[in-house]
Amino acid sequence: MTSCKSFMTTGDRPRIVLDTNVIVSGILFKGRTVRQVLATAADAWQLVFSDETWDELALVMQRPKFEKHMAIAARLAALATLAQYIEVITVVSVIDDCRDEKDNKFLALAIDSGAALIVTGDDDLLALNPFRGVEILRANTFHTRFCSAPATI
Repeated sequence: MTSCKSFMTTGDRPRIVLDTNVIVSGILFKGRTVRQVLATAADAWQLVFSDETWDELALVMQRPKFEKHMAIAARLAALATLAQYIEVITVVSVIDDCRDEKDNKFLALAIDSGAALIVTGDDDLLALNPFRGVEILRANTFHTRFCSAPATI
């Protein structure tokens, strides 16, 4: 378990959206900061996905170019482990505020789930911070604010 700070003021875990790039980096490339962000988010926050964001992650994790970093069986196992920590939200909002239309799904998910944060490395999303009350942070900013111990996953 990681030691971290969060927005928790009640027994409820705050919801968080992790962009696909953050999750892929945390699983495949094992950089200490991003892995700790992923571990902290899974430990202290409620990870939320829509069918669309989960499908994107699953497709990206199956790309042959990642074989040099991790075997497909291990990538699929990592997804199965991650699936134990997620809540799937039905998204009904249609948002077209992002200059990269492929990123609007993360904004809609954040709004419809009531997420407190989006963590991303995508400049198109970061340019919108804050978005309708949802803070959009880089992984290193999340790490600085919320993580205080090495990742254990």
